[in-house]
Amino acid sequence: MTVSLPRSLQISLGDRVTIEMGSDRPYTDYDEHRKKYPAKTKKKHKWK
Repeated sequence: MTVSLPRSLQISLGDRVTIEMGSDRPYTDYDEHRKKYPAKTKKKHKWK
């Protein structure tokens, strides 16, 4: 099974998108989001 976007929907990398939220403070649910979607690995800095 192959899934593809409709031809009428065309976006390019770097294009801006607009989303609507139920709050004007998007950071209020950050902790909940972090618990639900934990980081898979920690990034290691090359300079350390």
